[in-house]
Amino acid sequence: MEKCEKVKAKIYPFLDGELGVEETLMMETHLYECTGCKEEVEKERAFISSIGKEWKKEPPVEKALIDKVTDSIYREERSLAISRFRPAFAVAAMILLFIGVSLSYNKFSNKPGDVLPSLVQAAARDHHSYISGFLPMETVNSDPGKVTDWFKGKLDFNFVLPELEKKNIKLIGGRITNFNNLRIGYALYNINESPVSLFVAGGNVIDPVDKIVTFKDIPFNISKTNGYNAISWHHNGLSYFLISNLPGEGRKSCTVCHSKGSGLPNVHRFYEKKV
Repeated sequence: MEKCEKVKAKIYPFLDGELGVEETLMMETHLYECTGCKEEVEKERAFISSIGKEWKKEPPVEKALIDKVTDSIYREERSLAISRFRPAFAVAAMILLFIGVSLSYNKFSNKPGDVLPSLVQAAARDHHSYISGFLPMETVNSDPGKVTDWFKGKLDFNFVLPELEKKNIKLIGGRITNFNNLRIGYALYNINESPVSLFVAGGNVIDPVDKIVTFKDIPFNISKTNGYNAISWHHNGLSYFLISNLPGEGRKSCTVCHSKGSGLPNVHRFYEKKV
């Protein structure tokens, strides 16, 4: 059970090819032995596929390489006849497996012809993975000041979380996530026990959508991504993404920053859909 929990915590880094050789081999071995964890991985892989149908499909040759190497590893483990070659075989297998997994799951490469997912899709995926219990926060603290201090030095910009006075809004914690070589700050909140994810990235990495609402001279992109409400905008050199299941297009998610006591402008006209 303890091993299963460790595996579940690494599912998304595993699917994205972010794990090292040893961790990747550990995951592959466990998934071969554990049907429950394998089903969870397949479910999350299907979710990733569903939110990015336009992503370039995995090249069959790369999947074939992974299948071949994985099959070889397990057949080798069952064979006593070649046991004296196991150390050398394991090293070679891990190298091949690492190359294959990196090629297959690096969906954010910049090779010519690749179709990249939007950052809002990646944000929705991370939000979903937290709700599913596969992406824990790296720091768990309800104090905005302490979480702000934790982010210092980890990003190329200052990620400052405003103070909160409303009791129905609670900060859960934060972590660093990655997208196409961007390091992104991720702060997680609960509004009335409903998870709200705030992602902040440097520069303007917003992909315009069909519905744009302008409020206080800032264009807000409002969309729905695989069942989640998404709001994204660019302001003062940073890009912001809010992902939630809150009603009303998720507009009230803005209160995680613009609530009473934050010192930021009041946004009640925005989340009450008066603009």
